[in-house]
Amino acid sequence: MRQSLIRSAAYGALTLGARQLIPDDRFLPRIDQGERRFSFMFLGGKQRDVEERLDNVSLLFNEVPALISFFPTGNGKDSGIGVKVDGMRMDALKLAESGDGYVIRLFNTKNRPVTGRVTYEALGIDEKLELGAFEIRTYSVKAGKLEKIPMLEREFK
Repeated sequence: MRQSLIRSAAYGALTLGARQLIPDDRFLPRIDQGERRFSFMFLGGKQRDVEERLDNVSLLFNEVPALISFFPTGNGKDSGIGVKVDGMRMDALKLAESGDGYVIRLFNTKNRPVTGRVTYEALGIDEKLELGAFEIRTYSVKAGKLEKIPMLEREFK
């Protein structure tokens, strides 16, 4: 395996007569071939197993570190906060624009239909869903039910 990670100049230019195309009196980041840092991960296993996990693993590997302050109830019980999505990727979970309920957006990253499950204990949701190849689908979450809605949460007329 051979891979080049050299960042070459974005363009090159010669001086055309008296016209200088690239100024030489200042730094231009698009011309710089300076040092760059790259991170890699090799993921091994059976092809089908790797393809199933690849999208989520790459998202986690490239994710910017974040800290979320969370204080459990303290009574020793799981508070039920959290969403579990198997078989597809959850790209959004947000308060609905109307303020009534939540919106969840799911994406099938595979080139074949998938069946998955969305579980959100705090809202009483545990539903099995099917998404077609590369399908993006948006749901309204109200009263423990998922309802398919337009991606922008409303119809345009």
